[in-house]
Amino acid sequence: MQFDIAISFAGEDRQTAQRLAEAFTSRGLVVFYDDDRQADLLGENLTEYLSDIYRNRSRYCVVLVSTHYVKKRWTRHEWRAAQARAFQHFDSAYILPVRLDGSELPGLLPTTGFMNLDVSDEESFQNAIKVISDKVNQTAELRKIITLARAAYTRGDLELVCDLLKNQKISEEIEADHDALRLLADTELMRGRHEQALPYYKVIVKAFPSDADAWFQAGVCLVRSGLLEDSIEMFQRTISLAPGHTTAQAELERISKQRRLESIPFFGSIYRRMSSYSRRSLR
Repeated sequence: MQFDIAISFAGEDRQTAQRLAEAFTSRGLVVFYDDDRQADLLGENLTEYLSDIYRNRSRYCVVLVSTHYVKKRWTRHEWRAAQARAFQHFDSAYILPVRLDGSELPGLLPTTGFMNLDVSDEESFQNAIKVISDKVNQTAELRKIITLARAAYTRGDLELVCDLLKNQKISEEIEADHDALRLLADTELMRGRHEQALPYYKVIVKAFPSDADAWFQAGVCLVRSGLLEDSIEMFQRTISLAPGHTTAQAELERISKQRRLESIPFFGSIYRRMSSYSRRSLR
């Protein structure tokens, strides 16, 4: 991600947005605030550029909700991009709404936590800065842990990877982070702990259903646990997302062949015993 925070605001609320941007920057955060990015914006297709910022290149989006924000055409474009990102990663907080008045923002669910900011009250302003900065820094700490875990994975220290990513203090953040979950799941699979890896893959495909490889690895875990019938759906989903996934196709063909062999009365019983022994040896 290029930015820790992207601020979405109406022009009438620019002074507040600038104060927030300066405060966040002073705390070491990388902020997208359009006045600071004039050189980047020059010559760009702003519709595409800003959509990319609010959808793909920021860890969090701070939305300054006001009567002006609700009415403006350009802010609606930014809001739609932020909503698309939030929908894609629905298990983790991305949009951080800050209400400057009592306006209702269409599409902002009433269950979404938000902050009220009285711009004339310094205590209210400082509290907003602290709460949002703490939220972002918590994510920054998670990224450091993931970086350490990835380095440990690369050098083959799989036990350290698990120690780092099974930290109870940040368990909620890890469960909502795709990179952390994939690294933890892949590590357990590498250790031959298929039954331990499977729950992580299931969480991944539920929260990030477009991850074709996670569907495939979940199928592998099921196969190695002897649950062939359950693995079929995983491999089928893999192929639907990645039609060129030849390994998933080969697994489906192998399962189909095994079904035919097991349907032969005498040979089938022998084959099932051999398969059971083979699965135990893989554990």
